[in-house]
Amino acid sequence: MLTEELVGKATLLLIGILLVCSQIGYATPNTSENQEKITITGKVVDSNGETIVGANVLIKGTTTGVVTDVNGNYSIQANQGDVLAFSFVGMVSQEVVVGTSNTINITLATETTDIDELVVVGYGTQKKVNLTGAVAAVQAEKLSNRPMTNVSTALQGLLPGVVIIQNSGQPGKDFASISIRGTGTLNNGSPMIVVDGVESTMNDIDPNDIENVSVLKDAASASIYGTRAANGVILITTKKGKNSPMKLSYSGYMGKQKPTRLPEYFESAEYAEITNEARVNMGLTPTYTAQQIQLFRDGSDPDNYANTNWQNLLYAGSGLQQSHYLDISGGTDKTQYMVSLGHLSQDGIIKLASDKRYNFRTNFNTQIYKNLHFGFNLSYSLSNVVEPTNPYTGDMAQIFRQVNRISPMVPYKYSDGLYGYINDGNPIAWMDLGATNNSKYNRGLANIFAEFEPFKGLKLKGNLGYTNTLDQGSMFVKDIQFYSFATKQPTLYQGPNYQRDYFGYDHTITLQSILEYSKTIANHSFVILTGYSQELSRSDYTQGVRKSFLNNELYELNAGSTVGQSVEGSASEIAMQSYFGRLSYNFKDRYLFEANYRFDGSSRFGKDYRFGFFPSFSVGWRVSEESFLKDNSYISNLKVRGSWGKLGNDNIGTYPSISAISLGQNYNFNNDVAAGAAATSAGNDQLRWEATEILDAGLDIGMFQNSLTLSADYFIKKAQDILMTLPLPATFGLSAPYQNAGKVENKGFEFQLGYKGKSGDFNYDVSFNTSFIDNKVTDLKGIDPIVNGIWFKKVGYPVNSFYGYEAEGIFNTQEEVNGHATQATGTGPGDIKYKDQNGDGVIDGDDRVYLGSPDPGIIYGLTISANWKGFDLSVFFQGVGDVKGYLQIEAIGEIGGNTSKPSSLWRDRWTPENLSQKFPRALLSSRTQNSASKNPSSFWVLNGSYVRLKNIQLGYTIPKKVTNKIGIDRIRIYYSGQNILTLTKFKNKGFDPEAPAGSRGNYYPQVMVHTIGVNINF
Repeated sequence: MLTEELVGKATLLLIGILLVCSQIGYATPNTSENQEKITITGKVVDSNGETIVGANVLIKGTTTGVVTDVNGNYSIQANQGDVLAFSFVGMVSQEVVVGTSNTINITLATETTDIDELVVVGYGTQKKVNLTGAVAAVQAEKLSNRPMTNVSTALQGLLPGVVIIQNSGQPGKDFASISIRGTGTLNNGSPMIVVDGVESTMNDIDPNDIENVSVLKDAASASIYGTRAANGVILITTKKGKNSPMKLSYSGYMGKQKPTRLPEYFESAEYAEITNEARVNMGLTPTYTAQQIQLFRDGSDPDNYANTNWQNLLYAGSGLQQSHYLDISGGTDKTQYMVSLGHLSQDGIIKLASDKRYNFRTNFNTQIYKNLHFGFNLSYSLSNVVEPTNPYTGDMAQIFRQVNRISPMVPYKYSDGLYGYINDGNPIAWMDLGATNNSKYNRGLANIFAEFEPFKGLKLKGNLGYTNTLDQGSMFVKDIQFYSFATKQPTLYQGPNYQRDYFGYDHTITLQSILEYSKTIANHSFVILTGYSQELSRSDYTQGVRKSFLNNELYELNAGSTVGQSVEGSASEIAMQSYFGRLSYNFKDRYLFEANYRFDGSSRFGKDYRFGFFPSFSVGWRVSEESFLKDNSYISNLKVRGSWGKLGNDNIGTYPSISAISLGQNYNFNNDVAAGAAATSAGNDQLRWEATEILDAGLDIGMFQNSLTLSADYFIKKAQDILMTLPLPATFGLSAPYQNAGKVENKGFEFQLGYKGKSGDFNYDVSFNTSFIDNKVTDLKGIDPIVNGIWFKKVGYPVNSFYGYEAEGIFNTQEEVNGHATQATGTGPGDIKYKDQNGDGVIDGDDRVYLGSPDPGIIYGLTISANWKGFDLSVFFQGVGDVKGYLQIEAIGEIGGNTSKPSSLWRDRWTPENLSQKFPRALLSSRTQNSASKNPSSFWVLNGSYVRLKNIQLGYTIPKKVTNKIGIDRIRIYYSGQNILTLTKFKNKGFDPEAPAGSRGNYYPQVMVHTIGVNINF
């Protein structure tokens, strides 16, 4: 709990991130008094001719200097023979001797090295050259080149060791799943997200607001965050103001979405033909005559012989999206500010699906006194996500499932306006109802910080953070009555209609105090940091439901019937208390050492196991600083590094250590229903922290003035005492408690290679990264395999593994069937042949084996960018390898009346005339020996590897001589394409290779987006 004493102290010591400001003093130049000064003027631009605002112009050897104004111009008085030094962050400095000319114009080139750039790490920054841990970083320009709707997908493919998979393109819910260096646990494996020093989420950040992103991958870099750092840490720093005149910039784009890939299904005539074939294969008579098949084909009687394209009816949304972003920034040497506003609007590729998002952010920092800084970061976002509902299950997913399931022989509407339907209804009729789930997500973050430096080297920092999320929704499900086309009488009714209003509120208060001391003595540099942190999180949820409204136009709760109404609510709290510290030592910028510790306490555990200790150590040797390499003209930087550390994880729910009492356990008492409560889940007061140890060895190389760079890492990541539930017999009576029961190991290699070059006005940059990850479960406490449908967990295999029979091909003759181990009754030529693993002559559950994993073993990304005289081009490829997919049921298509339809895969099916090994013979869905869901097998395991042209962008910057005439500093226009090309061997060409593993096709598809945009700086 936050005590009054701690809050009082925090108020006096509110702190945050130190913003390094350039402060230029003014003094009398060191020249002889009788020498006459001359006024030098000029302009400073970059290699593209763009104005550089705030560039330093200094008379070398003095403290006299100026900075360039908003137009890049400067004016300074100097003597002939003085040396003017021009510099700007990220640019190669230049020196010019003052002669007789009064005008000196300068072009600063971009630095080809990034080893001295500052990288954000836990509770501070470090020079990249001095890092001893495994940290990957992305700067703002890598993100700004891609107009993205969310941060998670913007990072995809840019960072080695970071696996990002996007399963959906739904507006407002297109966030990707992220894992760092493999799946490291058997429960929640998501990394920790820290925004401007406060734990948060990346879902509410406008990508335009980001200054840089750092990913802490090994224990040495992440252990200072302790809890929740076992799966890695992603640090996001937003843009800040700078010491420069006020700048106003605008970015906007408009685009159109469409599905990347949609499944192909048989039309009615072809479906009728394969249905006849399937019935004959099962010894039944055909259903359709040649005349009926022709009626399906020519469309002359659509009421009785329909040929409905359900996909065309569903994917009728505009798919339009637009984004607008405006930011104002600037400041003086003492105070800096940034304010931004953003808006994103997306209309779905289906009707009734949309997202309207608004973002606001302001960052402020000021120097109150010489040794006291104060600042705050405030952000707010509102996202209004709308999606259709249905009267059968209520959710949107069922609409996609039914569209991929309902037969083309079923009319969307008959000629008299009545809807066609199956037993589950009509998915487009549901869409026509216009019923929606309207969710409003309000997210806010406030972070107040201060820094006090009583004397040089000692800094006392304080930080008070507050985050909140308010999810408010209104879900109305309309009822529908279907009628018989023949009799016009009511038949299938789906209802009743109902309204659900829900309200969820989560908030977290975080308090941090940090003491940091840095000192350099001769060749020895030390930084010592120690800190304290505590946080309290609370979640509240309330919902009310009423049913049976008078009609589908009234939907406020009061208009519904009180019969069957329900109200429910819940609340929970989680508290954390932590002590942490770091010691960094540097000798001659050559020998590097760092040690971290974190001592965490969590309310999730019992009092005897509440705290965990998580240390780490790392070392580095900059070989390039040794005398035998110092003057080498080829090797600019060479560093070897190694680390070991331990991380903790407690992300398993709210109260796993105690047996929970649940309300709503009603019972009969005296012939009446009485409210009751009972224990429904077992607790475990012996639970302790899940721990992950990571060993890392790395190598960083820079050659030819660091124009060529290589970074390589090998890691071993072992999780033990994994928090999980294990199967228990039903006689236990309660849900299984969490235990420290499992172990998981990940190991692999990571590589990042980059090259920057220039030829005249042509500049180019190539960056490639790849990772190889091997994941496996190493212990399940003797209880394995744990089987769940097509999935299983077993020692020696990946955490996420497909499970089933090994297919040996397809039977071609009855003799092959007779000579093989006994399979299901009715097995014949054209059916899948399963391997008898144990040799007992019978194919049963004991013959099931590992079939592959949906988690990629190889990930990679390639970025190529170039610019020439105002034109710029960037191309970004992203891909994965050694990954499997598994599609089933509707995703493949079945044969069986109005509730199924075959996909185009069935065109390669086995027949006596076509002994295909690509697809089994046609059978009705009632026959399960070839079923991908009832008999999972390697036959249905697909190669999920792909290479995707994730983004291509072509831009042009209008010459300054044109824009200056209208008072604008810079205008850039561009075209961008997202997900425009995918190369894959995925078996079903209609489904995206990033589709959810084991999918039935009941998800919003990935989208391709073409956009036109503009960037304007005023």
